[in-house]
Amino acid sequence: GMGGVGKTTLAAYYARKFRRAYGGGVFAFHAQSRPAFHKSLRIHMARLTGETSTSHATLEVDYQRFLSLLAERGNVLLVFDSCDKLSLITNLLPTADTTIHVIITTRRSKGHSLLDRQDNIVCLRPLEENDAIRATLNWAGRSDDLSCLDEEELSSV
Repeated sequence: GMGGVGKTTLAAYYARKFRRAYGGGVFAFHAQSRPAFHKSLRIHMARLTGETSTSHATLEVDYQRFLSLLAERGNVLLVFDSCDKLSLITNLLPTADTTIHVIITTRRSKGHSLLDRQDNIVCLRPLEENDAIRATLNWAGRSDDLSCLDEEELSSV
């Protein structure tokens, strides 16, 4: 979706709400560029190992090491945020591991083979207006019953 519509916020909300389901951890990556992704990866690796990396390993080598560190941790959630160049992560996504779950936020909605794999990809679509209002009210801890709102309250949502 377009910038500023809440993709990152929704991913963060999901990660917080369901963090207990991911006992192995939740790891968010800035995926807008290769250097940003690699920097995020090294930060996570340092947290897992307690070591600061000074190696000159490639992104792919570091990522394989990261996955090996996750191997015995149980369910984990990887969030690839602002990944508009899907080719950056295409070869890094787990293929058969059911303990690694992935969220990708991107402005892309079609035209890449990664998004055409319908077997394990769920693309979120924009909400209709009333559904968006209900979600906002629910998120704010208010009733999601629109019938109890007058015109003024509805316009302030």
